[in-house]
Amino acid sequence: VLETVMAIAAKRAEPRNQDDVAATPAPKIFRKDCRIDWNAGAEPVHNFIRGLSPKPGAFFGRGGSILKVYRSKVAPTGGTRPAGTVVEAGDRLVVSCGDGAVMLTELQQEGKNIMNAGDFLRGTSIPIGERFN
Repeated sequence: VLETVMAIAAKRAEPRNQDDVAATPAPKIFRKDCRIDWNAGAEPVHNFIRGLSPKPGAFFGRGGSILKVYRSKVAPTGGTRPAGTVVEAGDRLVVSCGDGAVMLTELQQEGKNIMNAGDFLRGTSIPIGERFN
């Protein structure tokens, strides 16, 4: 991308038309496609969350409710427990994945506003060791 931007700025870029025969539309995203698969690695889970934010939004189940995740980071540590297990739930929310862990930084509980993980955890008790689905 950087090379292309620099070529455009230097007026060296050669425009090409898109091959309409080879182009395909993106598939429709259904709700079931937005559920986080904690068995995936930390990087794929993080990218999945980024790719679906802000709409339609990646989500996971907790008990009988749904929580949407809008922002995350790959956690530096914490991936030794089974996938979907809460590893930290103090000032930050870290969840184990199939390989590594992700830190959920911005969430939304059903019927509530989007909030950062620290604010969310001050109003919601999530024990370490709980497994999300």
